[in-house]
Amino acid sequence: MSKPSPIIVYNLLPKKNCGECKVATCMAFALKLIEGEAEFEECPYLTEEQKIKLSSLISPPIKIVSFGKKKLIVGGERVLFRHELRFLHPAVLSINISDSLNEEAIKEKTFYIKNFIVERAGEKFSIDSITITSDSGDYEKFRKTVKLVMDISDLPLILYSLNPKVIQAGLNEAVDNKPILCSAKPDTLESFIEISKRYSCPLTLESSDLNELKIMAEKAEGLEVLLNPWSPSIKPFKLLSNVITIRRCGIELKMKEFSHPILVALNLIAKDAWIEPFLASMLITRYANVVILNSTAVEALLPLFILRQSVYSNPRIPATVSPGLYEAGKPNKNSPVILTTNYALTYYLVTGDLENAGVNCYILILDSQGMSVLNALAGGFLSSEAIKKLIQNSKIEEKVSHRKLIIPGGIAKLKWEIEEALGWEVIVGPEESSELPAFLRKEWSSP
Repeated sequence: MSKPSPIIVYNLLPKKNCGECKVATCMAFALKLIEGEAEFEECPYLTEEQKIKLSSLISPPIKIVSFGKKKLIVGGERVLFRHELRFLHPAVLSINISDSLNEEAIKEKTFYIKNFIVERAGEKFSIDSITITSDSGDYEKFRKTVKLVMDISDLPLILYSLNPKVIQAGLNEAVDNKPILCSAKPDTLESFIEISKRYSCPLTLESSDLNELKIMAEKAEGLEVLLNPWSPSIKPFKLLSNVITIRRCGIELKMKEFSHPILVALNLIAKDAWIEPFLASMLITRYANVVILNSTAVEALLPLFILRQSVYSNPRIPATVSPGLYEAGKPNKNSPVILTTNYALTYYLVTGDLENAGVNCYILILDSQGMSVLNALAGGFLSSEAIKKLIQNSKIEEKVSHRKLIIPGGIAKLKWEIEEALGWEVIVGPEESSELPAFLRKEWSSP
């Protein structure tokens, strides 16, 4: 991916160094613009001419689409592979609610979606959006379902029907939510374009024929558009091929017809519950920006949240926690002291396993530059001197009456070296954090 020179971008900025964009200097702001970490609208002093020039220079190949009252953003990709830069706007997971359900079932599912929260590695995940599908084909039933859902939840909406009149009925209730309208086909495109323009709502174009999809995108130019390269007869891997082709054409070939976010309605494809998360994981790793699902099961959604967290993390910045002294539970002067690194996943696994088992202890977090235990050992960050400095800075000796340190099993070879440097007794613990509670119950005895 070729990037514009920071000097070229800087010369288009006001050069005031005012800090109103929350960046100290215009040069620093230029660098953020190039990396996709800031928007030029954040500078209040840009003229329209400067905005146009900057837009042509730094706008991402894939256009940005926002929907919902809170402006949930999708798209904006600049690269095909995250190691080239990073993926900025995580794929949206939307749960489908059919208007064929009875009122109580709709309420129950909406409340469940609204209150759904799971946590992993210190980050809380919730469902991003609700899709309301017109399976009944009844205008009034669809309108009532939209109203019922909106009375309970303020999540961004996707309205799904191939009939523009049904979509219009739903929009009468949801226009302030700025929902995604899904989906226009060649024979209904003109009607959908008219509705999209009238209400300023994003429009999804649907066809498994990429030439047909390209023609539709040309006609919808100027609107916020999403592409759904699907048809009822398409096979899953053909769908994946379509998604990859669209994204490559948008980024590598800069085809404006394919420079739009991609939406896939898996609720229409995966009839078996077990295959839905499998297909969703395949599409999240390969460019889908919005994925509509039927399943609300934790065992289906949690793996997708974890996968998405990994795909959309910044590969150039390791996930870390601040080094220092932490507590699990309510430790006292007789509680064990455990050593690990500041790689975020390691930290949250260790603390999670200890807290879930009801273990009270102190956890010493060593600055390993975000590396896991074995990588930190290989990189020279896990040394007796570094551990000695951590012990001194944390003042753990003032909190416990003993001088015992439990180290990960992976660094057992440092046991004697650490003992000599610290004057503490070093206990070699297990290699896996899940084994820590059982290990402590068996091996730890209060002084």
